[in-house]
Amino acid sequence: MKPEFKLCFTYLATFPKGLVMDNNHIIQQWNALGYINSRHEGQRCINHLLGMSFLRIPGSASVNPSPLHFKAPPELVMHDLVHDLASIIIADEFIDMDATKSTSWNKDRYCRHVQLTNFKNDPEVFKYIPDRLRSLHFRDLGGLRLPKKAFSKSKYIRVLDLSGHSAECQCSPSSVVLPSSINQLKLIRYLDVTGLPIKSLPKNFHALQNMETLILSNSLLETLPDGICRLSKLCYLDLSSVGSSVSYLHH
Repeated sequence: MKPEFKLCFTYLATFPKGLVMDNNHIIQQWNALGYINSRHEGQRCINHLLGMSFLRIPGSASVNPSPLHFKAPPELVMHDLVHDLASIIIADEFIDMDATKSTSWNKDRYCRHVQLTNFKNDPEVFKYIPDRLRSLHFRDLGGLRLPKKAFSKSKYIRVLDLSGHSAECQCSPSSVVLPSSINQLKLIRYLDVTGLPIKSLPKNFHALQNMETLILSNSLLETLPDGICRLSKLCYLDLSSVGSSVSYLHH
């Protein structure tokens, strides 16, 4: 495998085995982490992994595209055995933390990526989030009430994925407020809150000047503050299925 694609490949181990992954989101996260410098480079990497049969199109056994001319599909799946390989290579740089099992709360100094599952609103788990984390992914969440200081010590995060919220769970709150500590993530470049019942963004959200990708789809968002226009690096804003009632909040 080409050296420049190795980081991209091993990062896919942070996605659950068998998960159908969005092509655009993969590339956006790679870019946010500094693994690639352009969308074109990310597309080349995906085509390369497809050509090696490390990735496949959902519903098909395999695919052998031309890495130069093939247009990658919008959704992709990693083969289970390949996922195991990526997990072995990424090793201690990735931790799967189960919020209901304190034995999985291993604050490894070399960890750069965390998948947090089964979060039940217990703030204690955030004390064990590695300090130099680059990406944090929430998965299989029944309810979500993040403590105000949830991200106060995670200043190196580039990718924050809160899309693992389950709106179908009976314990889900009718609305969620993103903690003010999210404004301390000065290096964040990718934020996904798909399906999260938020009605507004935190005050001073415009301070996140490195933000490039902001996904707010299927949320309860009612207002967008004027300050969002100050996010000079923002190149992708997803408001799909938010509703026509969303408006700008003038100060």
